[in-house]
Amino acid sequence: MNPDVGEEGRTTLVELRSHKMMSPPSRHAGSETVERIREESIYHFQQDCLEKTSELILQMHLKSVEPSSPK
Repeated sequence: MNPDVGEEGRTTLVELRSHKMMSPPSRHAGSETVERIREESIYHFQQDCLEKTSELILQMHLKSVEPSSPK
């Protein structure tokens, strides 16, 4: 790196590089759609897991509170 560039210059370069990596290139306009679909898929997967987990917990709870058969 150029020694004449001050600390601020280095920070700006780092910020530019990180911004460049984070923002998708404009020629890939479909990447926003892909990202949205991916986020929705993750959301639905999480909801399914939450629902199944809730059902299992309820079943386990009901089994634990069922009156035992008399001996």
